[in-house]
Amino acid sequence: MYLLFFILSSMLLLSLCLVTFPFYQNNSIFSKRFLLLITSAIIFSSVLYFFSGDKMAVLEWLTYGEKHYQLLDEFQKLGGVDGAIVQIEKRLKENPDDAEGWTILSKLYASKGENKKALEANKKANALSGS
Repeated sequence: MYLLFFILSSMLLLSLCLVTFPFYQNNSIFSKRFLLLITSAIIFSSVLYFFSGDKMAVLEWLTYGEKHYQLLDEFQKLGGVDGAIVQIEKRLKENPDDAEGWTILSKLYASKGENKKALEANKKANALSGS
């Protein structure tokens, strides 16, 4: 997590350097004082957040983001939407009364634009779940 803060701080410092370049070309004192004030405010607020911010929220965001990409990787290993459809169809041949499986199959068909198949799968799911 500290690596993330280090990277973000480095990016902030680099952006400040790029923003301040025009101020250094201008020799007016007001511009340099203004620049110093803005830079101090940004650094102060960054340090304040680092020491008192919601670190658990950042850690949770990073953890769930990692899980999302792991799930996406597993989905791609299945063969994407087409591979998932094949797997769900196999599951439904073994257990045709699985309402959740029919719902998932309906959504997969809809994502491919196969609306007729999606509607049929959705009707089966609704009939099995009693909706």
